[in-house]
Amino acid sequence: DQISEMENAEKETVVSHQMAMSNLYSKLNEETKRTAEAQNKLTTAEMRCVVLEAELKNVPRIEHEELSKISGSGLPQRPKALTPLVNDVDAVNKLKTEKDKLSKEKSRLIQELIEARKNIPELEKLKREKEEDGEEM
Repeated sequence: DQISEMENAEKETVVSHQMAMSNLYSKLNEETKRTAEAQNKLTTAEMRCVVLEAELKNVPRIEHEELSKISGSGLPQRPKALTPLVNDVDAVNKLKTEKDKLSKEKSRLIQELIEARKNIPELEKLKREKEEDGEEM
């Protein structure tokens, strides 16, 4: 009777060990997936920044102060020929705003990536320890 109790206890230990390993593997997979997703988002944001830089360089450079000098007393009476340039200035400002947002998003994603990567070695270490514990049984 005592032997069967010991066998049952051993079986329970093995089962709980297997469950712990299973949980560990799923956590590790989750973190690995999260890291990959964060890396993909970061790459996308970086590529978008490169595109924005190129777009910004292609927009003709003319600032509002220069426009107001050319048009006389300010922007409302500007010559029709300058209208596309004003639109370009607006385009530049929109692109700059989008670029700033992307830079902030990029920083946030880098932090997320760092956090996700921090967890992986810890989980792998736990996994190794659990595997070693399993071999000792």
